[in-house]
Amino acid sequence: MDISVEAQQIHAELTKALGSQGNQRQWLEFTRTVKRLLPFVGRGRPTKMEIENSVIGQYGFSGWQAMVASSLEDGGFNTPVNTWNKWSQASDFLERYPYLESLNLSQSDVAKLQKEFKGVEFPQSIEELEQAQAEIKARQEQEEAEKVSNLKLRISELEQQLIAANAKIEVMESQLGEFAAQQRQLIEVKTKNIQLAEKNEKQAKKITALNDALEKQMNASRWSHLKALLSFSA
Repeated sequence: MDISVEAQQIHAELTKALGSQGNQRQWLEFTRTVKRLLPFVGRGRPTKMEIENSVIGQYGFSGWQAMVASSLEDGGFNTPVNTWNKWSQASDFLERYPYLESLNLSQSDVAKLQKEFKGVEFPQSIEELEQAQAEIKARQEQEEAEKVSNLKLRISELEQQLIAANAKIEVMESQLGEFAAQQRQLIEVKTKNIQLAEKNEKQAKKITALNDALEKQMNASRWSHLKALLSFSA
């Protein structure tokens, strides 16, 4: 593969800019070097001629994403496409707010700032940024305090509901005990009534038997008396 001297120099400069990534700002240096040496990267879809005439095509790649993700041994930069996209977005953000560079931010720090001020105007100076962050922190602390207060209130309400529920359970248990006692008394009364009915039935049978015996005796006595009268008459 015939690689021009210019392409080799550009590749060497990009590799140097990438460094070991041990430096917190190495990502920014690499991103800006890429955009300086390859201005068509990240500017939309580059033409085939731009790719072929650049270090990308010279090293046998079909596009920047393929090159940046390939290993160093293959002439790439061993950086995942997703990581490169995050670096590029963070770099663009720092270009819009150059005062942030003095804060020596990492890419993740920049992403956090973007998220923190999403939907609102971003501060235009370090002083405004510090004031806005202090206000955000105070608001978050206030919201957290309100959440804790509401949670404590809710816990107190639940405790009162629990006390009321326990009291209701005690009343129901007491009523259940009284009902059980009434049921036992009712069973006892029913049992006694059954026993009394059985006793009355036995007594009635005895009385009936006595009446029958008495009637037989009376009938026998009458018959004997009649026989005696008949015998006397004869």
